[in-house]
Amino acid sequence: MKTNSLSALRALFCCVFFFGIIGSGWGQTFTDNASNSTYSGGWNNSSNGGNGFQAWGLSSDGVNAGRFIGNPADANYGMSSSGIGSTAFGLFGHTGQYSYALRSFNTSMGIGDILTFHWSMNWDCGSSGSKGWELRSGSTNIFGVTNTNSSTISYNGVSTGTASSNYGTSAMLVTIQRISSTQYSVSMTRRNTADGTFTATINSTSAIDNIRIFIGSQQTNEGQRNFFFNNFQIQKPDQYRSRASGNWSSSGTWEISTDGGTTWSNASSAPGSTLYSTISIRNGHTVSQNQNYTAGSNNNIVIESGGILDMTGALGDFQFNTMAVSGSVVRNHATHNYVGAITVNNGGIYVHALNGETIQSVTWNSGSTLEVTGVTNQIPTATGTFQNVLWNCTNQGVVDTWSALETNFNNVNGNFTVQNTGAGSLIIGNTATNRTMTVGGDLIISGGALAIKGAGASAGDIKLVVNGNYNQSSGIFRPSRRVAISTGTAVLELKGNFLLSGGTFENSSAAGLGSVLFAKTGTQVYTKTGGTISSAINFTVNAGSTLSMATNVLDGSTGTFTLSSGGGLETAHVSGITLTDASGSIQVSGSRTYNTGANYTFNGSSAQSTGNGFTGANNLTINNAAGVTLTSSASLAGTLTLTSGTFTVGSGNTITVANNGSITQSSGSLASGTGAGTFTFSGTGTVSGTIGFNNVNIAGGVNFGSASTINGTLTINAGGFVNTNAPTYASGSTLKYNTGSVASSAYGRSDEWNSTSGSGYPFHVQLSGNTWFDLGNGGTSTLRQIGGSLTIDAGSGFLLDFNTNDMSQPLVVLGNVLINGTLSLSDALGGGLKVSGNFTNNGTFNPKGRTVEFTGSSAQTIAGSLNGVGTSDNFYYLTISNTSGGLSLNSSVAITNTLNLNTGIFDIGSNTLTNGGTITKTSGSIDADAGTVAFTNASNLSLPTTVFSGSIATLSKTSGAGTLTINDNCSITNLNTTASTGAVILAADKQLTVTGTLTNNGTLTLENGATLLQTGSTANAVGGTYNVKQVIDGSGGATPNGRGWYMGSPVSGASSNLFAPSGSGNKIFHWEANQSSPAWVQHIANEGATLVVGKGYAVRIGETSTITFSSSTINNAPSSTPITIPCYKQTSTTYQGYNLVCNPFPSYLDWNDVWTNTNASNFESTIYYRVANGSNVMVFDTYNALNGQGTANTSGLGSNSSGSYATRYIPPMQAFWVKLGSSVAASSNAVNLTLNNSMRDHYTSVASGWTAGLKSTAQDFPMFLRLNIEQGSFKDQMLVFLKQQASSQYDAYDSEKMFLSGYPQVYTKVGTRKLVFNGLNSNKKITVIPVIVDIPTSGVFTFRADEFNVEDGLILLEDKQEGITQDLTINDVYTFYADAGTISNRFFIRFHQLDPSITAQGPSNSWVQDENEINEGGSIVVATNGRGKVTIQQDIDPLASKESHVVIRDAAGREFLRDKLSGIESIFQLNVPSGVYFVEVQLNGQVEVKKIFVQQ
Repeated sequence: MKTNSLSALRALFCCVFFFGIIGSGWGQTFTDNASNSTYSGGWNNSSNGGNGFQAWGLSSDGVNAGRFIGNPADANYGMSSSGIGSTAFGLFGHTGQYSYALRSFNTSMGIGDILTFHWSMNWDCGSSGSKGWELRSGSTNIFGVTNTNSSTISYNGVSTGTASSNYGTSAMLVTIQRISSTQYSVSMTRRNTADGTFTATINSTSAIDNIRIFIGSQQTNEGQRNFFFNNFQIQKPDQYRSRASGNWSSSGTWEISTDGGTTWSNASSAPGSTLYSTISIRNGHTVSQNQNYTAGSNNNIVIESGGILDMTGALGDFQFNTMAVSGSVVRNHATHNYVGAITVNNGGIYVHALNGETIQSVTWNSGSTLEVTGVTNQIPTATGTFQNVLWNCTNQGVVDTWSALETNFNNVNGNFTVQNTGAGSLIIGNTATNRTMTVGGDLIISGGALAIKGAGASAGDIKLVVNGNYNQSSGIFRPSRRVAISTGTAVLELKGNFLLSGGTFENSSAAGLGSVLFAKTGTQVYTKTGGTISSAINFTVNAGSTLSMATNVLDGSTGTFTLSSGGGLETAHVSGITLTDASGSIQVSGSRTYNTGANYTFNGSSAQSTGNGFTGANNLTINNAAGVTLTSSASLAGTLTLTSGTFTVGSGNTITVANNGSITQSSGSLASGTGAGTFTFSGTGTVSGTIGFNNVNIAGGVNFGSASTINGTLTINAGGFVNTNAPTYASGSTLKYNTGSVASSAYGRSDEWNSTSGSGYPFHVQLSGNTWFDLGNGGTSTLRQIGGSLTIDAGSGFLLDFNTNDMSQPLVVLGNVLINGTLSLSDALGGGLKVSGNFTNNGTFNPKGRTVEFTGSSAQTIAGSLNGVGTSDNFYYLTISNTSGGLSLNSSVAITNTLNLNTGIFDIGSNTLTNGGTITKTSGSIDADAGTVAFTNASNLSLPTTVFSGSIATLSKTSGAGTLTINDNCSITNLNTTASTGAVILAADKQLTVTGTLTNNGTLTLENGATLLQTGSTANAVGGTYNVKQVIDGSGGATPNGRGWYMGSPVSGASSNLFAPSGSGNKIFHWEANQSSPAWVQHIANEGATLVVGKGYAVRIGETSTITFSSSTINNAPSSTPITIPCYKQTSTTYQGYNLVCNPFPSYLDWNDVWTNTNASNFESTIYYRVANGSNVMVFDTYNALNGQGTANTSGLGSNSSGSYATRYIPPMQAFWVKLGSSVAASSNAVNLTLNNSMRDHYTSVASGWTAGLKSTAQDFPMFLRLNIEQGSFKDQMLVFLKQQASSQYDAYDSEKMFLSGYPQVYTKVGTRKLVFNGLNSNKKITVIPVIVDIPTSGVFTFRADEFNVEDGLILLEDKQEGITQDLTINDVYTFYADAGTISNRFFIRFHQLDPSITAQGPSNSWVQDENEINEGGSIVVATNGRGKVTIQQDIDPLASKESHVVIRDAAGREFLRDKLSGIESIFQLNVPSGVYFVEVQLNGQVEVKKIFVQQ
């Protein structure tokens, strides 16, 4: 390595020479040096020992790189310390590691700033590595040097080259000055002093603000490879600024700063040609350059906003380095110029205050302005491109034949403002050739006059192109100035907004020569708040431009308005756009042309109409929160955009959307209901956003997006289909197919109907225009549903079975089905129809063996002509699943197979329901109270229970070999069966009522227990067969010949053979009352005796059999032809007047009606049944029609909830005993028992207002007792009761007893009559009734109060033999022993009633004996304290009475106290358990019994 030394003397000379040049006029100096005390502890990261610099940023890659402070002259380094000093900053880095030092400046280098520092190096880097430094702006290297593996030091940054070529050890001094905003000067002494100094000029607009120093990857770690740097210094020149307005040469105009602008003081002299000073003219100050300032000035002039520099009093040109104008610079001297680089900044103004002359070359920054003020008769010469131009020439002459303005001011990038033209005009073009002037910004007319075309331009086309806005507040604007001009055009081509707030906008030339073109690519705003437009000016909106007018009006012109295709118009006018009248946005009096290929926006804030000028658009936008109404039908080639508000198309208007048109919505909407009008898509279309349509017609593929709604009708015409996204069909809307497709090529269902909810789920569906429709297209296994009704117009067909597209899922219609065309269900299982509304067929319906199910939740109907296909039947399977309201027929209906009643009532009205198959039922029913139900079933049909909801007007079994079984209780007005095929069966225990005519030409069978009630007045026609069945249980009989049954025949002509089904010797008896000694007459059942209608028979059958009474005549008794049963009362007193008759009807017979209506005068009110009890003992049960009571010795006859009492209702075929009354004289003459249909009934536990069991009201039975005598399982019963109408003698309230031998019997007597019912008058307070019992064998027996009624009193059973009196209302069972025989004086029933005349004391009332048994005088009071103390008071001394004593018993009749009374008051103390006790006091023939309560 070669080293050279630099002569210290030469280096010192260079340094002194340099600073000698620049040493004066410097305001600030910033330094840093390694010898500063800050670094005494080391050179560390973030340390800072200088001023004007920021802290050091030091970093390294590892231990082989770092920094230090040292002496470059040390032997380890081998460098000179001259200039750099013996204490300097050092860096080292080897073995692949680097060290870095970064130093930022407090402020970046300004113009005139000088940066100096020393650096030193010895050896190069060796085979690897680098070292050097960079002066940077941010991270951008502006100028730097680098050494690698040779003696060469290269420079880099903005430019590159070699700074030094030879080795040396002298320190190198770097000096860099920013000499302008775009340049730096650089000098660097070389390390070999013999090589001189490196200099360069660096072009950069960036301000240096930091230095970065680096070293690394040196080949070895010797100290000679390290390098040093030191003595950093930045110098800044003095600054000047104005402190007042004045001349440049006056010191009083200026202030000076020597510290970079931090502090200011008054200048002692005006700024001269000091190098690189910044001289500022501040806001509000005007400085006149009044001296010669030409020689080598490098000052930088700054005219701040609001500051003014002019040349008033100038002595020569004004020279400077740069002038930055943010205020105003005025050239007002015709001889002297500004010499230097002038830049007019944004907001700055260059004022040309001269007439004519040349406008100096200036850099016009954006926002700068050229103001012309001095023109009187000559336009100044100008070149280049201006930003803003302001014409303000108040002294301009009246002559306007100027040079063409567009020649000198053709390039105006900013605004062109006409403020004043004096008495003249400013003309753009004044020649016969075509001319164009372009204004890049706004054209502003605030005064003066501007014309596009002058008088000399008669044949030329002159155009003023304004890329910005047109803004006129005053003055005059004329496209053409001369009236005489008749050729050529004058055009204002405006690409910005148009604002006319004052002045005049007129045309002076012939009509059609002056025009305005709105030519912006985008939106132009038209605003007219003042001023006038007049004469023939044509306005045109070019393609690509949109004129936004708000509520402004374009009026006054007698020219034309043309909205070009591809152009646009935005209006907020309430009347929109019109064709002729003075309304709407456009009101020129010439023609108005609104192209249908243009774009329109209605964006008012009040309700708008489109106006009659709007007939179509390319794109239409509705953006009015108050709404827009379409005046008339229109076309749409592009897009309708609903941005805001409601667009009312109108019920009579249609918007026709061209192929590929679209509708989109953000916040706007279409009007609701019919106000949305009709949209017709001529081809492909798209919809997006939330849009509610009324009617839509489509003839191509339309994508309705994700949120469209049809509120009216979507009509799919020929070629139309829904593409991908279907709309949502609102309630009440219709999906209408109108494609005109024929049956062989049916239109296939697709995306328009693809769901059962949300989008794609239609409400109503309609087929019209001879359209045939394939429901199964796109999938046969998916259920398809209609939310409303299905309507098939004449000539159209709805197919679930098109070709192979047989639906396997039903069509669900939640509304009505109206068929005027054809509806064909599927051939596949499951492809039926579900209807929730009405079904009307006036066309052709083909059920195809499928089910039609009615599933409504309100009333439904079937109506129409109901034409079937291939059969006269209208439905194959019919299912009713109506949850409320039911299904009604308005026409007759035939069902081929099955009627399924799930839920709801099937009301057939007055129509005929013909069923040829089966009927199933879940919970539904048929209402046939006015119509006919006809069965043609070929197989046996058993009707479900409760299949009919009420009566049936007519039921017919008309054809078909199957039987019809009725499993319901039902009422039928007319019942018809046909010959041989009319087999009707009434199921066991069911009730059939025929209120009209029974016509049986077939077979009518009543199963066991079934009843037939006929209430009509018409006799049955003879014909057909009646079968009445009765099951006879012959097992367990009381005799070897079986069980006995008392019965008769419900038909005429029946034979006794029916009681011998196996030819057995079963016995049959009848009671012969018509002989001197009435007796039983016995027959052999199979002897073929005819059973007499109304006669009772006793039958003994040994086997259980079903007896079938079969005849062509069933017993029926209209009022005109009653059934009469002869009865007899012979002179024999044995069983005198008793006759065994039967109920001859296949229904119940009401004995109350029989006795009270026609038979009461001849017959007693009592009937008797002979029946078997639970132990197969034949006992008698008795019923009395007058008192309404029956005994309960057995069960099986009209059981009620309280027990098994004999009732008024006599079962069908039941034989019973009647007795002719005392009013009938004994003789051999017959007395008829007369029966008719009015006496018939269907018995239930509560029927015809009769309540089985006890009468419970006080006026009926104040006292009532049903008393049993029981032994084992046997019981016999009697009734005693009080009733006001009854007497103590035998009357109709009483019933004689029919006795059963061999068993205990209980009864009472009136005279010689033995009574099972004994009714007594209720006017006694105490009624005593002897109870008589017949005991066949000695033993233990029980009395049981089976039922009783006591409203307020006591029912006592007295056993005189045992001395026991028992209250049966508390203890209803009394057990006793009795010997065989009749016991008549042992037992008594005592009814005690309340005596209202006696005052009650204590917890209960008192009772007294019958008045006839009481001696007059005296009263008794019984009181108790509830604890066993009993006090008896009376007003007769017991010693003076005939008899006086007290007896106290418990509820069981046991006696606890018997004692004499003593004195007026007697007190007794009972020591007895808690309970109820009875106190009986006898005094002087008076008896009082009182119930007391003891609580111990």
